[in-house]
Amino acid sequence: MSETKLWLWRNFVDGRPEYWAFDNPYPCHASGDPMTLGSPCGYAIVKHSDRNGRPEVTDAQVLDEITAALRGF
Repeated sequence: MSETKLWLWRNFVDGRPEYWAFDNPYPCHASGDPMTLGSPCGYAIVKHSDRNGRPEVTDAQVLDEITAALRGF
């Protein structure tokens, strides 16, 4: 099972925090020009899984749970 490291930048879109992930710490636009994102705030290790332990839960439900949790911050 392969793992992938993704470098993370915290960003705000319409006042909501989100994380942008790239496969290297110095991402560039398609033109080759570097993106001006600053330094990454961390990284995530992506581990591939063939199973979903909660198939009854939709992506929309997970996003709703995240949104509700962020209201507390």
